[in-house]
Amino acid sequence: MPTQASNVASYLQEQSVAQNKPCDQIADELIRQAIASKGYRGVLNPAHEGKSLNQVLDDLYIEDYLEKSRR
Repeated sequence: MPTQASNVASYLQEQSVAQNKPCDQIADELIRQAIASKGYRGVLNPAHEGKSLNQVLDDLYIEDYLEKSRR
């Protein structure tokens, strides 16, 4: 029986091929669409505007690492 993760991975791979885009871009677009459909009214940090979800997460991990290293 397929797991939810494998179902998601399969879907992303199918969409990646169909749209000729990388899987991370497909995931990023789907997450942003889901957030927008819920009426989320948050403001994206201008430093993250235009970045992919992976780039934003990388930035956040780096910021978290630097904050921990300062302690």
